Amino acid sequence: MSGPTDIMLRHESIDAAFQDLLSAAQTMQSGLEELIGQLQGMEANAGQYKQAFTEFLNIARSSSSAMHDDMHDGARALDEMNQAMKYADRAAAAGF
Repeated sequence: MSGPTDIMLRHESIDAAFQDLLSAAQTMQSGLEELIGQLQGMEANAGQYKQAFTEFLNIARSSSSAMHDDMHDGARALDEMNQAMKYADRAAAAGF
């Protein structure tokens, strides 16, 4: 049987996962921005592959934004779920 300490540990784990997800999103965003910066510098020298290179660069740009937004949406949903569970736990505890 789990007690209040077990519940608190689970909430702390979810809080940590939320922070880890935000951190991962920022790290990924920074890495992709660095990649895009390097690709932009190389674009002028792409020669015969310029069209393919430009298309890849455009995909990297749009994917970067989409992945960043998706990770933040996931973190927000995780946090909202955790806050709802905390509220339910407090409400249930108040009933006893």
